[in-house]
Amino acid sequence: MTHLDVQDAPEFPAIAPELLEWLARADIVIAHNAVFDIGALRATLEHFGLACPEFDYLCTYHLAARIWPELPNHQLNTVAAHIGHEFRHHHAKSDAEAAGRVLLAMIKQVGVNTPSELFRKTGMLPKRFSQ
Repeated sequence: MTHLDVQDAPEFPAIAPELLEWLARADIVIAHNAVFDIGALRATLEHFGLACPEFDYLCTYHLAARIWPELPNHQLNTVAAHIGHEFRHHHAKSDAEAAGRVLLAMIKQVGVNTPSELFRKTGMLPKRFSQ
């Protein structure tokens, strides 16, 4: 991505209402290395003086460490390679798809049918994003 990719894009406050509503309506938000994403979202909201929506989120990085402890690390590219998924790393849409595919692979690996069942079986609970 270059600065030209976002040169004519709207600033965050213009897209924030739709994004924040989407996050607040989600059953759960999935992110790989959620600490980074949640920190970036919180800092952006604070920068623009916007209210924090409340939503539950889960970090697939930490979940992968419980499910596949034998992997050399649990970075998204390593975990995606482990499940046979190729993607364009550090490209937002591709990373999001990879995190979703990793979650589905973990559901299959553990032998459950839903993220909620996966949480119960692994002992990992979603975290809450709020003010």
